[in-house]
Amino acid sequence: MALARLSQDVVNVGWTNAAGESTDLFQSVDETVRDDTDYILTLENTAEAVYVGKLDASAPPSPTAGHLLRIALSKDQEGGSSLNLQIELRQGYVNESSPGTLIYTHTLADVAEGFETVEVLILAADMVPITNFNDVYIRLVKTMA
Repeated sequence: MALARLSQDVVNVGWTNAAGESTDLFQSVDETVRDDTDYILTLENTAEAVYVGKLDASAPPSPTAGHLLRIALSKDQEGGSSLNLQIELRQGYVNESSPGTLIYTHTLADVAEGFETVEVLILAADMVPITNFNDVYIRLVKTMA
């Protein structure tokens, strides 16, 4: 099975790593084995935050098979506002004004407190529009309700 990990940050509005740094965030979420001490986060008073990272295509996935997107996430404010995370796969992303082609989108609504792993199955049919696996990005949008 091919693994795609983030290889670089492209856009970061409102995200930091666990140490409070806002550069090279991809290094905080590229592990093979889940590490709950190494992550990216947004401040609780940030109404919306956007992160875009480029996926490494050194081992391109099969376009005829389904794909599993695995993400560990948590809301650390007990009670409080509802946190939602929209996950997008895009090809040809340049910036927020030129976001490329939307390949797939999934929203995780009302994220729970405490880390949990969520697995999202992306069907092979959803991956058909990808013509260049060297030009695929993941875009995360956090919103509070």
